[in-house]
Amino acid sequence: MNYLRPELLDALARAHASGTLSPGAARRFTRVVAGSAVAAKAVADWQDVLQTLEQGAPPAPEPRARVWDGVQQRLFEHVRAPSGDARGRRAPAGGVAGWLRWPVGLVAGALLSWSVMVLRPQAFDLEAASGAAPASYVGVLQDPQGRALLATTARRRGTVLTVRLLRPVAIEPGHALTVWAWSDADPAPRRVGGWTTAGQTSTIALPAPAEALLGKMTHLGLSNEADGAAPGSPTRPFIAEGACAKVW
Repeated sequence: MNYLRPELLDALARAHASGTLSPGAARRFTRVVAGSAVAAKAVADWQDVLQTLEQGAPPAPEPRARVWDGVQQRLFEHVRAPSGDARGRRAPAGGVAGWLRWPVGLVAGALLSWSVMVLRPQAFDLEAASGAAPASYVGVLQDPQGRALLATTARRRGTVLTVRLLRPVAIEPGHALTVWAWSDADPAPRRVGGWTTAGQTSTIALPAPAEALLGKMTHLGLSNEADGAAPGSPTRPFIAEGACAKVW
């Protein structure tokens, strides 16, 4: 099955972000997300949208009773009775109010859409248009000789870490380049994720939003670990280290 077909990917990403996938489907799609930057971005975008929806939009104000009365008078002051009576009649208040409440719903929907676009512009790819850099965690790691080796970035509430090698690094067979993070208060490195694909740029699917993993971290490290082992601490010396900076 082609999970990256746009319509299917969007539906799966939405269900994955909302937690409505069956356990088997969730396990299969998690493997897809781990190996596809496109799938990981789709899940991250839906998570951002759902977080905004959970916060809710400002409630639409309910017009006062005299507003409805004024609208009814303007609309129906010249309406004649079905019997031919020349006197204008006003429609029952409940019927008019029900007919006119749909604009209030439209206003509420517009406010909700506006809130999503303002609070989560990345969900609609509007960050570039805004001219402002998205809130992110950024790192530049240097080798022991002080030369920049790796750049990392993750959106503050995203679940993808983008890594870019600034110089070639050989990945040993059966091994993965692994990113670690720690803080000055807690110097024990914690595994962020790893990758095995060759090339300058790769993506790592994070098990939780970047803010939860990197919010208190001040340092990043890179090591070459056995693939699939997921050790709790580095088993090899770091080949690069650097600061973990908040950009916002």
